[in-house]
Amino acid sequence: MATVSRKTIDYSLSIHTKDKYLAGTDNDVYIIVYGLFDGEEVQTSEINLSSKVNGNAFERDDTHNLSFQWEDIGRPTKIKLRLSNDLLDNWYFDWCTIKRNGPETEEEDPEINKKVTFNGDHEFSRKEEHMYEADLGALREEVVKITERAVNGGTEFIALTNGCETSIKMSFEREENILLERSTIVQGNIGHQIQIGGEGGYSAGNTGGFGGKGSFSYGFSYNKLESVTNKTSQSISNRYAKETSVTIRAKDNDETTFAIVYEQTILEVVRKRKDKVISHERTDIVNLGRRVRAVLPLVIENGKYVYKSKLGKTYEKDNLWAAVN
Repeated sequence: MATVSRKTIDYSLSIHTKDKYLAGTDNDVYIIVYGLFDGEEVQTSEINLSSKVNGNAFERDDTHNLSFQWEDIGRPTKIKLRLSNDLLDNWYFDWCTIKRNGPETEEEDPEINKKVTFNGDHEFSRKEEHMYEADLGALREEVVKITERAVNGGTEFIALTNGCETSIKMSFEREENILLERSTIVQGNIGHQIQIGGEGGYSAGNTGGFGGKGSFSYGFSYNKLESVTNKTSQSISNRYAKETSVTIRAKDNDETTFAIVYEQTILEVVRKRKDKVISHERTDIVNLGRRVRAVLPLVIENGKYVYKSKLGKTYEKDNLWAAVN
């Protein structure tokens, strides 16, 4: 079962008995509805549909329109129907539709509230149960690519005088929250891209992100992105755990200026969300955090601060990232 708390959501269900001689039944019809929530399969309890109908239920060519409130199972993926064993009476199932009536707008998630159909055209004998899959299939999200890269994280300068020294922390410092630099949604069947900028990313219903400022999540899970970024951040922290600090010191009776060059770690996460009909792809560019890449002593040359490498190459102070790569 899913470990994330599930809210109560309204669902609409319609079920039809075949227009055929002796298609109806006086036995009870039961249903279990399955779905995906946070990537895990969840289900309702078994429901006696006959008990929800006023009057004689499941007669020939009957359509019963019912409303339910269930813990969120997402968009239904399959159903299990069962006929009771009370009477010597079969039932001819034709079709069933279920629609999730969640709070998400079309912009936030264009797929989650689509009506799904379960086609049967099957005669149930008493005690029989049978599973049916939705016409749209399961709406699944998967991570297809993770790329980590180091970029220029900026430069700070510090001046020390007369033999003074200080320690510079070298370990990786991760961002407390996920900082989305940008996101792109590619809709496979439509063929255009939606760029999500500064305040976009996830709907108000998601935890984290931009505190509910953005929309256009297109149903992609914040929890999955958070899981990927946390795992990568921990890996980077472990990688540089031994690089705790470096001590820098000014020459006696002199002043020395040092450049602290930072390395920013950017993560590109590509995910796909697809069923039998649609395929959406989302790329998130995430700022994970930064570490000190190098501490460089500067000298003055022609009135400007520069760094001279051991190979004798000179780098101006606005181009020090090139000196460490």
